Amino acid sequence: MTVLSLLAGLAGCERGSVGTSAAQADDARRLPAELLRGMAIQIDAGYDAFEKYAPLLREVADLGANSVLLSSAAYMEHARSQAIFLDLRKTPPPDVFVRLVDEAHKLGLKVILMPIVLLSHPRGSEWRGVIDPPDWADWWRQYRDVLKYFAAVARDGKAEAMIVGSELISTERQ
Repeated sequence: MTVLSLLAGLAGCERGSVGTSAAQADDARRLPAELLRGMAIQIDAGYDAFEKYAPLLREVADLGANSVLLSSAAYMEHARSQAIFLDLRKTPPPDVFVRLVDEAHKLGLKVILMPIVLLSHPRGSEWRGVIDPPDWADWWRQYRDVLKYFAAVARDGKAEAMIVGSELISTERQ
């Protein structure tokens, strides 16, 4: 399974389909793209997340940005761990996350949501690019569940985009 096929499945598309025809894709390439000028904020608080990050959204908007990337992590203990999970001490509840997206929109910012995988107790020089869980099928199921959490936040908050698969290099072989 690839990240692209996982996304297509989450979006309800058939494998290999991204929901656009070749003509639509050609039309989209001819349109001028609006430049996104923004900053990234790493969301790493579950409790009081709105109070902590809403002022940062205002600062981003006051700098003249038109977009903000909100990144939040799911965790694996180390690169060979099986489990991938949300740490509720570091991840806001869905309703609070949606409030942050809404606040960004009120400030005129486009929102990109980017869940990432971090290792809570890496061994040596391990990082998310070298993960190798014992059971890849189970890992993909767990990753899909994590992505559903963030996809629901993106949908309910009407985020402009969601990016997945940041530096998950070892998943490309799967």
